[in-house]
Amino acid sequence: MNIRQRPIGTLSLVALSAFAVLLVGGCKNPESQVVGDWKDAGGKVMTFKADKTVSQGSGVQGMTGKWSLANKKVSLTIETIGGKPVDQFIDQMAKMMGGKDPQGAKAKMQAEMKGLALNLSDDGKTMTMAMAGAPSGAAGTLTKVESK
Repeated sequence: MNIRQRPIGTLSLVALSAFAVLLVGGCKNPESQVVGDWKDAGGKVMTFKADKTVSQGSGVQGMTGKWSLANKKVSLTIETIGGKPVDQFIDQMAKMMGGKDPQGAKAKMQAEMKGLALNLSDDGKTMTMAMAGAPSGAAGTLTKVESK
């Protein structure tokens, strides 16, 4: 019998199946690296869910929003702060902090909120936070909280 005419044996089929499982299993979804709890240096926990929502804290200290991932960059869109829509929160803060220029303070805060991004490490264990043009120093590192 010629090798070209030989049917695929059971052993070859098992080997091929195992290879396919390894190939599919080895292609880890990068978004799955983001999902979970992440702790900052101060001990605050930010939770990233599979449905692309994010939250931190609760009540007047809470924040909620959405996240997306592209090229190891996690972009955040903040929707509520302290239980209020982000625009309402910014308006109130701008009035309190703005002094003679509440509109300038508001524009600055809006720009900072839109520029919130985190860089995911290659091993998926840390995210480095940076805000575009944020002189307020909103930067730091989040560390993945390992599930037990």
